[in-house]
Amino acid sequence: MAWPTRFPYPGAERALTAGVVIAFGLCLGWLGWRFWWGALGLAGWLLLLVGVPLTGLGVALWCRRTWARWPSVALLLLLASGQCWGLATKGMTSGRVTILAGFLMSAWFVYREFSPTALAALEDPGTSGSEANRPLISLVLLLRKPRHLEAGMLARYCEAAWGGVFKALRDDQHPRSIAAEPGVDGWVGGRSPFLFVGSPTGVFLVHNHDRPYFDETNALAEGASDLQMRQALDENRGWLAVDFMHGENPAADPVSFYPQLARLIAELAGPDCQALFQPEQSRFNHWDETLEARLRAGTLAEILVGRPVDRAADPSP
Repeated sequence: MAWPTRFPYPGAERALTAGVVIAFGLCLGWLGWRFWWGALGLAGWLLLLVGVPLTGLGVALWCRRTWARWPSVALLLLLASGQCWGLATKGMTSGRVTILAGFLMSAWFVYREFSPTALAALEDPGTSGSEANRPLISLVLLLRKPRHLEAGMLARYCEAAWGGVFKALRDDQHPRSIAAEPGVDGWVGGRSPFLFVGSPTGVFLVHNHDRPYFDETNALAEGASDLQMRQALDENRGWLAVDFMHGENPAADPVSFYPQLARLIAELAGPDCQALFQPEQSRFNHWDETLEARLRAGTLAEILVGRPVDRAADPSP
């Protein structure tokens, strides 16, 4: 997999974050140019020295260049320090507080959204044409309470489910770097609620959320004819899911990855599990020991069974 050579659209929060950095840089450059031609020549030079590089770094972030992450964070924190100095010497105003909050929030989002691990999941995501319209290959665990899950913990679950050695990545470490490490078969990165797993067969997204899975859970529970399903929906307070993102073999049928998802879901299961849900066919299975055994066996015909849910199964926003 390689970085795209065309000018990419990073999508969602990343596009917004990169756009904010570009906007900050352009505003500072424009103010610097005005000050430079006015009476505040030194201030103008300083603003230009920050604004022009910040604009370039914002464009680099838009193009998903990992090297731009730390310089962008450093410049935004430098600007935040300047606002703190202004608050201390010139007094607190709503404008200064708002600008300070903007710099700090932008620095945090750049740090989080443009880590090598997060960006690795966007490389070659397979969103063209038919790929964009393919069904969601996912298995979901409905939980009675939210679950704590970190990258290191998930790496151990992956080893138990799939075998091999999985490494939890640091925020400054790119998944490709593990190729040079002998004996490492896969990687785990990110943090809850979104963790990414790279295995020899493909890349997966693991969700860990502290809220009910379904929108309008009460309405779904009231309309459910199955008493066990109604109870599970009433008590649902969190969910875990494993989604297939893309495989190393483009010709592989996405449905063929269900057994791999099932084995990892079985490792993630516990006494707090209520049910297993399959979004592709809206199938709902009550949780019990026999279901866990079928998941560990990875038998596709026995996994894709269960009672259908009456409404669309979009997770709550």
